Amino acid sequence: MATADQLNEQAIAQAQQGQMVVAIAQWHQALQQNPRHLSSWQNLAIAQYKLRDFPKAIQANRQALELTDDPEVQANLLLNLGAALTKNKDLDGAIASYQKALHLKPNWFPAQRNLGNALTGTGEVLTAEVLLRRVLDQAPNDAENHHALGNVLWAQARYEDALVCYQQAIALKPDFAEAHCNRALIKLLRGDWLGGGADYEWRLRCPEMVRVLPSLPFNLWQGEPLFGKTILLYGDLGLGDCLQFMRYVPLLEQQGARVILQLPKSLLAIAQTLPGTAQVISKQDALPLPTGPAIDYWCPLFRMVYQFRTTPITIPATIPYLQAPGDRPPLPPPIKSNGSNAPLKLGIVWTSGVFSDTYRQRSTQLHQWQPVAELPNVQLYSLQKERSPEDQTQLNQWQIIDLADFLTNFAVTAHFINQLDAVVTVDTAVAHLAGALGKLVYVLLPHVPDWRWQLSGSTTPWYPTMMLVRQPALNHWEPAIAQLAQLVQEIVGRRDCLLVRRGTSVEDVLGRFFTLILNRIE
Repeated sequence: MATADQLNEQAIAQAQQGQMVVAIAQWHQALQQNPRHLSSWQNLAIAQYKLRDFPKAIQANRQALELTDDPEVQANLLLNLGAALTKNKDLDGAIASYQKALHLKPNWFPAQRNLGNALTGTGEVLTAEVLLRRVLDQAPNDAENHHALGNVLWAQARYEDALVCYQQAIALKPDFAEAHCNRALIKLLRGDWLGGGADYEWRLRCPEMVRVLPSLPFNLWQGEPLFGKTILLYGDLGLGDCLQFMRYVPLLEQQGARVILQLPKSLLAIAQTLPGTAQVISKQDALPLPTGPAIDYWCPLFRMVYQFRTTPITIPATIPYLQAPGDRPPLPPPIKSNGSNAPLKLGIVWTSGVFSDTYRQRSTQLHQWQPVAELPNVQLYSLQKERSPEDQTQLNQWQIIDLADFLTNFAVTAHFINQLDAVVTVDTAVAHLAGALGKLVYVLLPHVPDWRWQLSGSTTPWYPTMMLVRQPALNHWEPAIAQLAQLVQEIVGRRDCLLVRRGTSVEDVLGRFFTLILNRIE
């Protein structure tokens, strides 16, 4: 019978040939022979990380750490553990792991850089900048170090300084796709949509994007004539991106194309309400489809922005371009009332998806919304899918009606939004859904916003019924929420005043008031 050492060597050989699953099985056999075989745990952790099974990589690294007291080996294991924790969205755990590694091996710049990146993700940007500048002093010709410093400067809204870092990273490593992409996003944010869009084509070479994009046997569409052709649009980014950019489908159909739109399952029903005749399928559906003509081209959905050379004045902005399909779930009646008029029905979302890389920057805490929750004659309805036990307690205390159990897909969410008077939300998919439905929606933006919202202004050409409320400084949501509460209070006061006029509908009042607010702010 093979020993643990022999099985470990065999597994290494299999991994080097790309047979990672076979190698993992052999490392498990080695560990059955000897549960304390350190090399097998180390290699197993690396293999699980490469296969993106981050929870198992974390477990294997921790098992290995228990088997050695060698500071050098421990430092390397802690570095790998931190990387797996980062990928598993546990930035606090990653920071602790990198700090332990640096305690064992001071001034080790790979651990310092990783720590700086993790601190950037948690918003500790000043500490991260000091650390990353120290790393850059140690290794000034490392493109990754310039890129990391650029990221932390971007997080501080120091866009020009960040661009310098990205430029230097690209000079040192011309094929550095991530640096090209981040440079592109700053260009887009600052209004250079054409230059930024061209630069952002590098994202198709980024390892993370290559991993999630399907391997398709069709030509990438690059502007060829589409009359009589079939094109597959693949929803390549987040749910909000898909909702925002599916507006380009009618433009393709106007060119004579047959469009197949491939999206996450939760978007299928709402996407089927798009104008035109696009076929909507799930990402789980096999391609090419057995029924219908062959596919001639494919294109990531986000690429439509660049392919149509979109600028703020050429955005396809026919609103609404989505509808709430099927049966209409009734909105639960308000449980709060103050005065003779029915309360304003306001949907609320206070945090973005936890798997987003910018989750912390775009999310608030529910308790911070007290100025909105305590407004008189306002009934809040929660459109938030993920809630903590603390959130649930707060919802009950403020008599917020929780709709989460009903929100099985975005078509259901659309039905509820249509029955509300307005929506207030952080920058998440619900903001795009409300905007695409033509609903009055207020969006809280972080101090460093996503490129699509630009750097200033309270309106956006993407959605004419949307108002943007911007965070005035990093990590300071309270002033923005106070401003939002004031805007909602003005809606309530104006509405209650105008509703006494016979024949004035709530929708008419809200529409007229929204126009008034925009004119006043702009």
